[in-house]
Amino acid sequence: MGGLAHRSRSRCGPKYQRFVELANEGAKELGYDDLGVLWRSRYDMPAKDFEKEAARLYGQVKPLYKGLHCYARKRLQQRYGKDKVPDGKPIPAHLLGNMWAQQWNRVYDDLLKPYPAASIESADRLLQKRQVGRGQDDQVGRELLHLDRFPGAAADFLGALDAHAPA
Repeated sequence: MGGLAHRSRSRCGPKYQRFVELANEGAKELGYDDLGVLWRSRYDMPAKDFEKEAARLYGQVKPLYKGLHCYARKRLQQRYGKDKVPDGKPIPAHLLGNMWAQQWNRVYDDLLKPYPAASIESADRLLQKRQVGRGQDDQVGRELLHLDRFPGAAADFLGALDAHAPA
């Protein structure tokens, strides 16, 4: 590995390691195993349950997450080429807005938006034209989910709708 990242890691590594040691030491003085346990203790569940809950929630969104990344990879490959966005490797973060790949909004409108002419406003107008009112929105959701590419998500959503349906 070369470049700025390697040079920065070489210089900061020992200082960061010391920072982690001090942070964990402080957490132990407060009665926690380490700083991570301290951070997780601030949620509305025991810290030991937080990791299980996070894994459970990730399991629910993982199919959508993988599908979105697959779609983004394909679109980025069309724009930049497979040599720049290869299959089986992480999407280069700098292509997604910032160096942590957090801000996809910079590439969304011109590259990732699946229906460029669509907007919240156009969806509202369409629903109003169809005279969709309260009580019908779950049916519209069902119709949309049957058309999408995430059948697992559709099944989960439909199950949740049925579980919360008025008696």
